Amino acid sequence: MKKIEHVANEGFISISRKAMNMQFKSGKHKTSSLEMKGAWLMLLAYVNHSPAKLTIHDKLVNCRRGQSIMRIAKWSELFGWKRDRTRRFFDFMEKEGLITTSTYKYHFCLQVNDYDRWVLTAPQKAAPLTPEEVQRIEAHFDEFWHQYARLTGMPKTDRTPSLQIWKTMTDEHRQEAIDNIQPYVDSRGLIMHMYSKTAKMYLKEQCYLL
Repeated sequence: MKKIEHVANEGFISISRKAMNMQFKSGKHKTSSLEMKGAWLMLLAYVNHSPAKLTIHDKLVNCRRGQSIMRIAKWSELFGWKRDRTRRFFDFMEKEGLITTSTYKYHFCLQVNDYDRWVLTAPQKAAPLTPEEVQRIEAHFDEFWHQYARLTGMPKTDRTPSLQIWKTMTDEHRQEAIDNIQPYVDSRGLIMHMYSKTAKMYLKEQCYLL
């Protein structure tokens, strides 16, 4: 019976700032924080970005978004580590609540928890907004627009492109963009007005994902 190896080796993914900013401490797993971060980002890159179907022992199996069915040996090869070290890494990540692991017919199954939090979904063509939805979104944007100028001291420029970015964001990210203006300002220090981004770039570069 042919062994199944599932590796996501095609397409592109967009990793969120939250995933990039994850900090890991070296410990009993004997892996440096930099190596841990590299393995974490590689893990995000190699699990499924979209659902797929695999045949394992003549049975069709669904492999969900954020999931991978791949031998430990293959993960070890990708990381450039020995198998014991790879297992310790996965044990650590599971204890941290970042992944869930299981086995299926002798295959190692891995699911990244809250995958959509770490990897951004490519924008899909959305249904036309109703007039009520447009009004709600624009009112929320006006709240952000005035708050950003007031808290950062930045001039109100590029309103139209900023609103276009705002309309592509989720409701959760819109609220985060408002809630995190002050933390963003605080992170810039006393001379923040010299280094703060315009509202457009704040949204475009997702500076609200602290």
